[in-house]
Amino acid sequence: MRSVTVRAGMRLHLGFYRFSDPPFEYGGLGLAIEEPSLSVTLAEEGKSELSGWVADIASRVLREVGIGGNVHVDVEGFLSRHVGLGTTTRLILSLLKAAYLMKGEAVDLPAMAWRLGRGRVSGVGVWTFIYGGMVVDSGRTQGIERVPPPVSHTYLPSTWRAVVALPVIEGYSVSEASEEPVMRKPLKHPKQDVLYSAVTRLLSAAHLGLFNEFVMSVEKIQELTGEYFSRWQGSIYCCEQSRVLAERMRELGLHGVGQSSWGPTVYGFASTDKVAKNATTGLIGFMEEVGIRGYVWMTRIARNGHIAKVLSR
Repeated sequence: MRSVTVRAGMRLHLGFYRFSDPPFEYGGLGLAIEEPSLSVTLAEEGKSELSGWVADIASRVLREVGIGGNVHVDVEGFLSRHVGLGTTTRLILSLLKAAYLMKGEAVDLPAMAWRLGRGRVSGVGVWTFIYGGMVVDSGRTQGIERVPPPVSHTYLPSTWRAVVALPVIEGYSVSEASEEPVMRKPLKHPKQDVLYSAVTRLLSAAHLGLFNEFVMSVEKIQELTGEYFSRWQGSIYCCEQSRVLAERMRELGLHGVGQSSWGPTVYGFASTDKVAKNATTGLIGFMEEVGIRGYVWMTRIARNGHIAKVLSR
């Protein structure tokens, strides 16, 4: 029996460095992280026991690929969607990769992702799955239908760490349907020149491994991205819990603190494992102290967006 397993960590979206700048719209940046993660396994025999939105997505992907119903599908790991970590895109791409490996065929992942509705605003989720590391995309180009291509791909220093916090907030939900009207037609950012300056500094810092310059640039892009979206989410952060956790991250020695996508996930960076571990411990204790429910991960920045294994017996 043949089986294929694909494991993928999530991604952090670091914001946008442009909004409306014809012929370009948006321009995203983000990076792959090792944790949290999910894994997809396809096997030639057996019965799938998936349910809900995961089952719906699996059925649609397998239908698109042309695989029949006699395939066992197992999905494990992190499966919370609409929390700012790109879970839906990770699941779709993992299923695509596994399905084409099962068929023994090559796959054009960006083209299939677009066909399945991914990468309509930002290509960060697609490219970080393919390449790992940090990706800056071009933004979508008016009149061209494709996942915005990468203009930069960088592997960050192996000693750097991210600390990721996901507060569980009753009643908070941002769906793709609710995002669409907001993202359909971007407005010009009044500080576009500052954004371009920040992303230039960020790219230089990333390629040279300059931590202080990197995190300062991330915070500036996050600040200006938050200002842009504050007319819809009420402030720079989506929720009070996210704001409080971001503030505490800074107090615990993390830098480049920001909100991933629409949140409520927030993150911060450390230049060493020790600083990240201490901050993680402190953040967990703080959440228990103030009564914020949720999850915290200390993670490496992934050099591989996904890992695939094919087994035969």
